[in-house]
Amino acid sequence: MTPQAICEREPDISDYPASRRQEHMPGPQLLEEIIRLKHSIQKLRVICQYSEDFLDQSKNERAKTFAILRQYLEDPVLGHQLSAQIKQQNCSAESAVHAVLEVYRYRMRISSSPYLRYRASDITTLMEMLIDALENPEILTRSSINKDCLEMRLEASLT
Repeated sequence: MTPQAICEREPDISDYPASRRQEHMPGPQLLEEIIRLKHSIQKLRVICQYSEDFLDQSKNERAKTFAILRQYLEDPVLGHQLSAQIKQQNCSAESAVHAVLEVYRYRMRISSSPYLRYRASDITTLMEMLIDALENPEILTRSSINKDCLEMRLEASLT
């Protein structure tokens, strides 16, 4: 399937909670979805930065992964694409994350660069973390960003 075909198909939202399965949302609800998405992205940036700093002490692959995830989360183009997907497709934030990041992952998988093909799994991790953050906003509260809780979440998200 080409990236263009992936972009043009309707997002498959059957995996998401019933509360987020609306195919067409009124304007105010679309704005709420965009705000919810941006709030989750902002909180995940903090988690990735903290994780990167924490894991950087051991200079392992996970620190590199969190550095890459943080770069994606800070990319204004990705944020714009996610917001545009919500507006154009009248879809939930979860659906937008799935549709947009699926294109990113596909493009990396078919890349001629071995490094990009290798890093395509980071997009899967990013997609799962963003959807988890959107569906479970309580994981992003200040109390959840502590060393012990974060270590358990890191293990779960990277295995």
